[in-house]
Amino acid sequence: MKNLITILGLFTTLFVNASSTRLNNFNQVRTSEKLSLAMQTSSMEFVNPLKKDMVQKLSYNAPPKLTAVYLASGFDLGKHNFLPGFGVSANFLMSNNWGGSISVKNKSFVANNLPNDYEPPAFYLFGNGMPHDNMEMVSATVTRILPLNTKLVRFGVELGPTWVRYSQVQFTKSDRFTVSMWGAGSNYKSSFKEIETIGLLSRIKIELPLTRIIGCEFAAYSNINKYRSFVGIEAYLTFGALRSKLAH
Repeated sequence: MKNLITILGLFTTLFVNASSTRLNNFNQVRTSEKLSLAMQTSSMEFVNPLKKDMVQKLSYNAPPKLTAVYLASGFDLGKHNFLPGFGVSANFLMSNNWGGSISVKNKSFVANNLPNDYEPPAFYLFGNGMPHDNMEMVSATVTRILPLNTKLVRFGVELGPTWVRYSQVQFTKSDRFTVSMWGAGSNYKSSFKEIETIGLLSRIKIELPLTRIIGCEFAAYSNINKYRSFVGIEAYLTFGALRSKLAH
């Protein structure tokens, strides 16, 4: 009987020790899992901002996209215009608010060196018979658009070089029976002297892309060149891919 009690006591001790060991192992596993989960959470919290910054950086460094390609054509007026000028341009804009333009303009001015005693032809076919200078310009400009909170209005500035061909009227004293392209009967003979030079075009504009394909444009501009600098205002019709859809 005494031996049986001793054996039962031994088994009880072994069972308690085994249970204690298993409980300790279980607690260690739970602690290890919690620690691992905490480390993963901390790692995620540490990595996510980096990933976010990286995405933002990649988005910031992404190349700009083409947002508008269109043509513009219309008329302009200036202080010394003989007739309204005419112009046409091809334009593009990027998502970073930069763009460019190639334009061609033609203007007619009151003759720059018209003699004080000039008498117009007695007979003429066009206009009032007064001779005038002509100017042809081809410009390549860089465009900068000022960001606004609407797609229906765009403010912009343009600046770039201009190739200028200036056709200036030359006068030679003659009799009343002179015949020229202006008419017949003037007291001066006239001819053209063509001069070429490089100028600088600057332009401030407001665009109104009223629809996605048709709009209008108003601008004030100047052309600085060696032979005849001038300023003017323009009113153009624009058509092409002017803008994206309006957000609803």
